Amino acid sequence: MPKGKRIHTFSDEIICVTYEEFMKFENAPVQRNHRNRAREKKHQDKLRCLKEYHRVVFAVKLTENAYDPTSGIEYPAGTIFLVDGHTRREYWNEYAEEYPAELIVHMKEVASIEEVRDAYYSHDAGDNVEKNSDLAFGATRPWGVVLRKELYKTMPITWASHYAKEDEFPKVTGWKGPEFINGYRLWKKELLFLNDITWWPKSKFPASLVCAALIFLKANDLSEKSTSVVKRIWADDIQGRDADDRYDAVSNIINWIKEAEKDDLAHNFNTMPGLVERFCYWMEQAHKELDGADRLQKYGGRTNDTPVKDCLVKRINSGKLDLVA
Repeated sequence: MPKGKRIHTFSDEIICVTYEEFMKFENAPVQRNHRNRAREKKHQDKLRCLKEYHRVVFAVKLTENAYDPTSGIEYPAGTIFLVDGHTRREYWNEYAEEYPAELIVHMKEVASIEEVRDAYYSHDAGDNVEKNSDLAFGATRPWGVVLRKELYKTMPITWASHYAKEDEFPKVTGWKGPEFINGYRLWKKELLFLNDITWWPKSKFPASLVCAALIFLKANDLSEKSTSVVKRIWADDIQGRDADDRYDAVSNIINWIKEAEKDDLAHNFNTMPGLVERFCYWMEQAHKELDGADRLQKYGGRTNDTPVKDCLVKRINSGKLDLVA
């Protein structure tokens, strides 16, 4: 027998709802891309034959009005959020030949959006562990935009956040849900810009380049000149040499990415700082060239002697983030 104290009182209950009632449950505010998951063969294979346990889902109900700072929405008391069962619901709605007429719901009462998120993360941390890209998708769900898949790769976000706001983001790995919410919110304008520009389909966009671009764009307040630099890089817009046989800075960036040895672009904890500095150096050089500065003879830069990243970070607003707990 257990040695601990037996607890009899909990705030949860088991209820039965119709499928129509189930459809009215709100998605969790940080829910990952359940539409993509419902299309995946591995999930469809699991759900194709309807089982009794498929109809057991988890939800939470607000006991009071609750404001979501990431979306700006205030949810009224009584709002029910689904915290486990999103992929099943999408599959049943779009792909299934049969679906349950009624569902068994494990319902728990909560008082805030923070508790809604915690309930969602607690379920997703079990048998169905989310990848970083899933957490990134959930962090951007309130934006109402599905980003390019490349922008859900989280290494650029974690490193850029650490560089720009080290107090708020003291580490670059091991992020949890709230950190992804705060990190993606920090770079929202820059990410939406990258999402909307033309991407040359054959170009490689290493994590260090994306990280440097986020810092460069924010440091320059997404100015016309800074955005034109990034647009050219992403569009693979190489320009010819000048009379002194020199490429401009943007062309040097593109050429180096294409010509670099694989090991030179290897990304890990030791190489990321130097690579980010290198790309920051050349983006800032491109910015100077737009103001009339001379082109440079060689590309690459001696990154140990060119702390451009640090200078850019100092130009980023030093205000504290209103962090999500």
